[in-house]
Amino acid sequence: MCSLMRLKQKTRNNKHNIAIFAYYVKENNMDDRLHFNYRCDSQSYINYIDKLYNEISEHYKNTKRFSGNRSDYIKTKKDHLSGITLHLLMSYFNDKNTNYSRRSESYNKPKNAKKTRYKGIAGYIHKYTLAIIDYFEYKEFIINNIGKRYKYESYMSITKKFYDILKSLKMQIPYLHKEFLVLRASKNKDENKSLLEYKDNKLTISIRDNIKLINEKLSKYKLNLRFNENEEKNKELWIKFKKFYYQKYGHSWKDSFLFKNKYLRSFSDNFENGGRWYCVWWQDHCPSDFRRFITIDNEPTVELDFQSIHPSIIYAQSNLDIPKDCYDIPGYSKEDRKIIKSVYMRMLNSYSVEKALCSIRLKFNTGELDYTDNIPSCSNVHLKPIIDALLNKHKLISKFFFTGIGTKIQYYDSELAKNIMMNLFDKGICSLCVHDSFIVQKKYKNELYEVMTYEFEKSFGKKILVK
Repeated sequence: MCSLMRLKQKTRNNKHNIAIFAYYVKENNMDDRLHFNYRCDSQSYINYIDKLYNEISEHYKNTKRFSGNRSDYIKTKKDHLSGITLHLLMSYFNDKNTNYSRRSESYNKPKNAKKTRYKGIAGYIHKYTLAIIDYFEYKEFIINNIGKRYKYESYMSITKKFYDILKSLKMQIPYLHKEFLVLRASKNKDENKSLLEYKDNKLTISIRDNIKLINEKLSKYKLNLRFNENEEKNKELWIKFKKFYYQKYGHSWKDSFLFKNKYLRSFSDNFENGGRWYCVWWQDHCPSDFRRFITIDNEPTVELDFQSIHPSIIYAQSNLDIPKDCYDIPGYSKEDRKIIKSVYMRMLNSYSVEKALCSIRLKFNTGELDYTDNIPSCSNVHLKPIIDALLNKHKLISKFFFTGIGTKIQYYDSELAKNIMMNLFDKGICSLCVHDSFIVQKKYKNELYEVMTYEFEKSFGKKILVK
């Protein structure tokens, strides 16, 4: 049998999807112990786990080591099997062994341990874990080093035989299992916007299935940043980008960010407020000025944006004509636009003028907004006139201001985003959502424009400007 390092050397030159796990693993400080539940959505991998499950069940059919034929038991055993398999693989790419215990006491949960949908406890069951590990050793899938007596933990590492089987499956990148449907308390009820527990029903299952479907479709495309066709020039620009990134965000760019390509949806208080699409690298780790360098399957992209999406939705739902530019107010220039838009959003999300002003000041203090010649400070002297001007410009919908309706409007735009992405995926076009803007390959610019205008009019009965 080969050692872990020998296996690493033998596979170093093999350019397979599985090899890029290394980027992901080393950035996640993976514990050596068998605590993490990884997931992989590749159908070839799921089919292999089903096959392996049947083989293990047959192997232990005359014992109680792998017993339990109820559907929930079968799911638990398959989760164990997949979790251990992927942990072995991830440990291999991290140049580590996988530590585990053969003592039943090590699998007991602390008395006050609380499992939530957002941060579950490891949950491995002693009987199933050891049955799988012992079968793996029997099949020569692992090198198993059993600890002496009770003093030492056992540890295992994957063999070339098992690695080659997994490599042949052409798997997608595994990810650490997490909840993709998030419910938080609104800021008005909880300053920290704490996570809320909820029970699954038909609605939540439907929303989660849709998120999973979009993530599965997205995983079929190669997403990257490329600044120049010339390789040397591209490397130089990468260095400049990383310096800019550090100056803007205060932490270093990591190549592993490019593997954050699974959306989650975050709702507020209930599943009819909020719901925007988050947690992907083109939102979290790509400044807007650099999104034009995003590539999809190595092809250049274009980004189209709804103009004034939230005010447009309110006007449309009120059966009123949508103004050409909802943020254009007398006495202010283009450089003030970002501040005016932020003030408008605070007016929708807050329940009073005072709270809106406080929220806007926080944006300036955290560096999210920069002062301009017309707005040199965040005092009432400079912010209150903007609120008054917006109230005057939008008299027809003024009743919606300071009502906290912002999260409800976010729900409408998140559903619109879902419809646009699904429409484009059905046409074989990959689209990346940045809330109210969308990125596609340049050759599909016209198709994107048509889908965005069609879906908005279908949802709200009015035409909107897309730029």
